Amino acid sequence: MANIVEFYGQPPCVWALGRPNPLKRNPAYDPIPNADLAIRSNVVQYLVWDAYTATRTPFFASKLIKYAQRYHGRAVHTETVPVRTSRGALVRRPLMIVYAVRR
Repeated sequence: MANIVEFYGQPPCVWALGRPNPLKRNPAYDPIPNADLAIRSNVVQYLVWDAYTATRTPFFASKLIKYAQRYHGRAVHTETVPVRTSRGALVRRPLMIVYAVRR
């Protein structure tokens, strides 16, 4: 996903909420030490929430949502899939949401 965002957005992708230890993080992203500062100084302009990462790391997923709320993030792109509920109804669940944030 980082490659797609980086290709269309031009600036490099960073891992704003991940671990700085290279042994415990995804090597596709460069870590940044202070996500608040990066958003306020316009280094980070988009936050990407995805269901796969959110299920593996709910702590970081909730932090990302809090940053999106704090910096007036608005969903600029959402990918969904149809899922059946326990009652058999068909609903759409988000797989990925891209938030544009500004200071």
